[in-house]
Amino acid sequence: MKKTVLIALGIVVLVLLAFVQGASAAVTIGDGGFELGSPNPYWSESSTNGYALILSGSARTGSYKAFLGGTGGGEVSTISQGIKMPKKGTASLVFWLRIPAYDPAGSDKLQVIVDGDKLFTVPEINGPSYSSYQQIVLDLSAYVDGGTHTLKIKGTDKVGLTTSWYIDDVAIEFDAIENGSLEVDANGDKVPDSWKISSPSGKTKQVQGISYMGSFSARLQGNTGSQERLIYTYKPGATGIAGDTFTLSLWGYASGFPAFGQWGMTVEAYNTDGTVSVLYNSGFVETTGGVWLPGTANLTAPKNYKKIKVTIWHLGNNAGVAYVDYFFMPATGGPLPAPALPEGPTLTGE
Repeated sequence: MKKTVLIALGIVVLVLLAFVQGASAAVTIGDGGFELGSPNPYWSESSTNGYALILSGSARTGSYKAFLGGTGGGEVSTISQGIKMPKKGTASLVFWLRIPAYDPAGSDKLQVIVDGDKLFTVPEINGPSYSSYQQIVLDLSAYVDGGTHTLKIKGTDKVGLTTSWYIDDVAIEFDAIENGSLEVDANGDKVPDSWKISSPSGKTKQVQGISYMGSFSARLQGNTGSQERLIYTYKPGATGIAGDTFTLSLWGYASGFPAFGQWGMTVEAYNTDGTVSVLYNSGFVETTGGVWLPGTANLTAPKNYKKIKVTIWHLGNNAGVAYVDYFFMPATGGPLPAPALPEGPTLTGE
């Protein structure tokens, strides 16, 4: 394969001015489909032979993909991007990999590296398993700490026959809820880890034996005379951005309620301007026949925010008991992250 080299400096500045945006709490990969081509405002490219690495043709979707290796004469190709992580939740890196050509000698490899930690390695001898695009999913939950982390995808094509790697459709799948199954209670206080319970009666707690999945759920008890609440607070690593969207889902089981609206859920965004936006507020129905029912809420932050609080409540002034379990709150969209500034001349062309 022939790759020609073109030095482009002034063009990069114009592209950056066009794409600078605020970082999103939705943990969005900038241009995960590589459709902005090369030079790219989000991806840094490094090639020992000075090649452009984001090229058109043979993409999984769209027109562009990242092309690592592909010379057979000795090449180390790296694409990288800084990712700002929230303080809480779970995250996975998802991308698609194709190996259209490989050297069976066994010395070439593709690696996925985060902050120097090697999370995934594919030796060239596995090439036949990737003759077409295959999805790769890697757990990034250990890096959900509010910091910025460097993602690198590196292909090492040593001297010999050619090994090529195509990368496309890179994304972060992020769930803002930690311990959404309510299974973990490390200190045994009947409060699921990462959650809070406000229960003047002391009767609202983690319970065993009634659950949608696993062994545990949280029970909100009635006839207590005071509001009982199960609370989860999501805090982004940086300011959450107006337009961030999430889909919150949970499962509930309730019986013995005399009327609608005795229990339900409220979701609030605490904004950076000191205001509070109600993203969702509704009472829930009683279930019948011992059946767990799903609930879903589509959430959009109207302003920049510091945290989002999810509260499951029981008014406590009437009979009825409610159980909740199996929470998910994946990020489904938001503004793109700010692109990284280039560290030197950018190579482009094909």
